[in-house]
Amino acid sequence: MDFNFSKQEKLLQGSVREYFRNKIVPVADELDRKAPLTRRDALGFIENLVSFGYVGSLVPEAENGPGLSHVETGIIFLELGKAWAALGAIAASTSHALTMISKSKRVPGIKYAMDRLMSSKSLGCVAVTEPFAGTDLSAIKTTAIPEGDTYIINGTKTWVSNGSVADMVLVTVKMESAGNGNPYGILLVEKEASFFDTTEIPKMGLKGLSTARLFFDDCRVPGENLLQFDENDSPAAELILPHTSCEKTALALGLTEAALEAAVSYARKRVQFGSPLARFQMIQKMIAEMAIGLDAGKLLYFRSMKMLDEGLKCPKELAMADSFASQTAVDATSKAIQIYGGYGYSDEYPVERFYRDAHCFSVMEGTKQIQQLKISQQITGIDALV
Repeated sequence: MDFNFSKQEKLLQGSVREYFRNKIVPVADELDRKAPLTRRDALGFIENLVSFGYVGSLVPEAENGPGLSHVETGIIFLELGKAWAALGAIAASTSHALTMISKSKRVPGIKYAMDRLMSSKSLGCVAVTEPFAGTDLSAIKTTAIPEGDTYIINGTKTWVSNGSVADMVLVTVKMESAGNGNPYGILLVEKEASFFDTTEIPKMGLKGLSTARLFFDDCRVPGENLLQFDENDSPAAELILPHTSCEKTALALGLTEAALEAAVSYARKRVQFGSPLARFQMIQKMIAEMAIGLDAGKLLYFRSMKMLDEGLKCPKELAMADSFASQTAVDATSKAIQIYGGYGYSDEYPVERFYRDAHCFSVMEGTKQIQQLKISQQITGIDALV
């Protein structure tokens, strides 16, 4: 399998990298310290990212989407993770919602939401996790009960990226009256039309990203807002998970690359005992380990993206890339702080932000340990969670 980027892919990488270097990197630290971006500020950034294909990157051109490949999607999200991971997570959340909507059958309400999200007039998100249901989708308690031509939603979602600022939310629900053997569904909830409460969750990293709890109390949603999928598709809630790891893993790799470049730059400039830090063998060892981890992570990741582009199922390869990249990001950002010494512990330099952000990727959208269980299940044929 060829992992070299094509000329078109290299041009895409170069254009987004230059834009982020000039427009995003200089403001990332300051804006991240101010906690979650407001809806207005988030939309302002997302609007500028539309031309690069960040919004609904996998939506086909025939549906007015960018029509990017999985490899191209990985390239752009890696570069955004390198510039500002929190902004990458904001873009990814809207993109997840769009990808799901694009896979569903069209009805007027769904088409309206898609047009709004695609034109960056609205922000989107996907609400799956609950206080007692994370990876275990069978434990979902949020219900949707039909009443006339509407559904009534009751329940709580938590750890929802973009939760406080999103206009359109895809909510995974338990369909109380489902008679098709699949008790779960996904409802599109437009906040302006179907109100729900939100509270922000303070967190260690990805400060610029809104992460919230969503409370649905007799939230009435039009019946046409239930996403309909082909009969041969996976259960609706499970359709979400493979797409989230595509951007998540790329963002983690971007953080790793940012940490490596920052560490190398500092080690060359910082002089101790009459020599640059880069001359010391222990520093060289850490830099070498960071570089090896980054290259290995990219190979695992872009292998899985190539397989997806070729129409191949690759749950094991996706889980391998996710598990490895999330741990590599934690290890690399920790080494970067060590190379910076005391300055690395200060928010005067971005490596402390890199470190805080990296830890999010080892626990969000399926922890590193859950990814490892998925890998073992694919190899042994035995599910450890049953």
